[in-house]
This record gives sequence, C-alpha cells and structure tokens, in this order.
Amino acid sequence: KALSIASQFAEGNAMRDSMMFLQNYGLSGQTSARIYHVYGPSAVEKIKANPHICKGGQFLPGWYVSAKRKLFLSRYDKECLREEIEAQMKAYCNADFTLMHIDSHHLVHTSSPILIDMVCKLAKKYGFRSMRNVAIYEHDTFVSRIAKKYVAKRIGQGFQTTAYFAPYS
Repeated sequence: KALSIASQFAEGNAMRDSMMFLQNYGLSGQTSARIYHVYGPSAVEKIKANPHICKGGQFLPGWYVSAKRKLFLSRYDKECLREEIEAQMKAYCNADFTLMHIDSHHLVHTSSPILIDMVCKLAKKYGFRSMRNVAIYEHDTFVSRIAKKYVAKRIGQGFQTTAYFAPYS
C-alpha cells in the first residue's frame, strides 16, 4: 500500500510540474492537463531537458533570435520542437475550440524558416485555417529580412493571414 501511495504522489508531482511548465507559456490549466493526460510527463520532459531551448525547466529567453538559430537547428532540437508544437496543437483541438487560428506567444512561429515549415505542416494536419503573419521592418538585419520574407511567403501559401495588429476600439 505504501508503494502505491508513493507512486500516486510522484505521479501527482510530475503532473503538477508539467502543467505549471505549460501554463507559464499561456496554456490554460485544462489544456495543460489534457497534454499531460494524453502524452504523459514525457510531453514536456524532452524539450525541458534540451539545453539549447530550456534551462532549469524554462524556455531560454530569445533562444530563437540569433541568425544561426533562425537558419540552423540540430535534428534533436527540431524533434523536440516538433513534438512540443504538435502536443500543443493536439491539446487545443481536443479541447474543442472552434477558432482555428495560430498566433504564438512572442511570435515564435514566425521566428525561423525552420519553425514555420514545422508549424505549417502541423497546422494543416490539424485543420488550422489562418495564421498571424510576420512584420518586416526597415531596421531588420539583412539575414532577418530574408528569413522573414520566406516566413511571410510560406504562411501566405497555405493560410489566410491577419495583419500584425488589428485595430482596437
């Protein structure tokens, strides 16, 4: 009986830690719980353990902003990101939301040609129809402008796009 109680306690802690990790990035408690129940603790453990993307269980601020990271990711980094993005999309769809639009926190989905390819493929798979597009500014570096033009073209090829910010009244 003691082993059963200890096992349930450990499972509860793992669930709480995973849900807190997901909630830090804007997912609701319900969506976080669904991700955990569908995928188990491994849904977030892999990306949390990736030192190129997370540290101490938190996403590294701006892990995706350098020119190198925009254009080159290791196979392992891509795998971690794909699994994380797909887990979030599955959980969103399983929660029966009807708005099928993508607008990521800090516009991470538009941060790299590699990520946008991943996001677009998964978004099509799960029935998303629109996506927030990327803004291209005069002060952007040459590499950034090239990457953003690719991202904008990729989004425009398969999705209805939205302006960077809608008018607010």
